[in-house]
Amino acid sequence: MDSQMKQLAYGVLVKQRKACTLCDSQQCELQNPSIAFSGKYDTNEIGHWTDWQGSLNAKIMVIGQDWGDIGTLEKQGGECNVDNSATNRALMKLIQIAGVDVNENNFRNQHPDLFFTNAILCMKSDGGLAGKVKGPWFRNCVNSFLKPLLELIQPKIAVTLGEKATKSLLREYGHKGISFRNLVEQESPIIVGANTAVFPVFHCGSLGQRNRSFELQKGDWLRIRRYLELDD
Repeated sequence: MDSQMKQLAYGVLVKQRKACTLCDSQQCELQNPSIAFSGKYDTNEIGHWTDWQGSLNAKIMVIGQDWGDIGTLEKQGGECNVDNSATNRALMKLIQIAGVDVNENNFRNQHPDLFFTNAILCMKSDGGLAGKVKGPWFRNCVNSFLKPLLELIQPKIAVTLGEKATKSLLREYGHKGISFRNLVEQESPIIVGANTAVFPVFHCGSLGQRNRSFELQKGDWLRIRRYLELDD
């Protein structure tokens, strides 16, 4: 698909996200940012994380769990906390290890090889980043938006951050019952869609680092680099 057609198809997906009411109809306690605060803090991307990195020709798609809650949306004015987030700085250091030449002095810069998104695109009612999430939220969003998005962009690599983001995506492709740690530590990735290699990793925030040290996480991302170099 050429760039113009890809951009048009992406625009349709964004419009569908803005109009989505699946979780409203199922009383899932989520709010679409197109509705919250009368859409004041919504984005014209598929989700708020994509405002940071959103190349439709990306080699690497990074998939998180969710962006946050309504309070965070208002507090940050709908913008990603790039400069003051230890988690985001850790992520970009790992992305450097994977071989992407990001600007270490300004991680906010857009990179043509990166696309960031989340498995859940709407906002939780409370709880911030640590708020509880529910199965229907993943099923609705991954089926309606994440899977079509991945198959539109067709990145070489999809990096899933954390167990819930990982299993929600792989479930859509029929992969079930494998322990998350085994998925992280196995040498070969799982191939989905149009030859996209899925590399599950532990979240690089403080909780994720308690479950898997940052040093071990560096090794996980180095495996991604080796895969990209072999593919090239």
